[in-house]
Amino acid sequence: MKTWTQDEIDSLVACQKQTIDAPKRTMRTEKGSHRNEATLQSLDEEHTFRVFFRQNAKFPENFTVGLDYLPRQEPGSICLVRCNGPHGPHLLFPHHTHFHIHHARADALNEGRKSEVFAEITTSYASYTEAIRYFGTYCHITDWYLHFPAIEQLLFPDLP
Repeated sequence: MKTWTQDEIDSLVACQKQTIDAPKRTMRTEKGSHRNEATLQSLDEEHTFRVFFRQNAKFPENFTVGLDYLPRQEPGSICLVRCNGPHGPHLLFPHHTHFHIHHARADALNEGRKSEVFAEITTSYASYTEAIRYFGTYCHITDWYLHFPAIEQLLFPDLP
């Protein structure tokens, strides 16, 4: 198993990416959440990523938009970033009552824990649509605004 450095993880988030498999026009509902995915590739074509969109069907403020790295040399994926909405009080994780961002940490990944164990409260977004905008820019996705769920689709899902 590879030993990761924080610089490697940070450079994966910072590299410019483009969409090679856009999300579906409408989200599917599964296990109480609206879901969608997209596949990205670094501009140098060295790295592949998956973006995932999840939004609770009953509580739309409970969402996550995340970036997984899909290493070519190892099975599975590594979650690099997750932009989350508030999803209820929790004694061990007080950030859950706020908009927050999970960032991958090399030390956690190398210890066999979830890579995105670290989280910080954010004021960078205050809704699902704002989180998508923030995420596209933060993760350096050059064409996110062309492919990620349009605001109109999110607000008016019945429109053609």
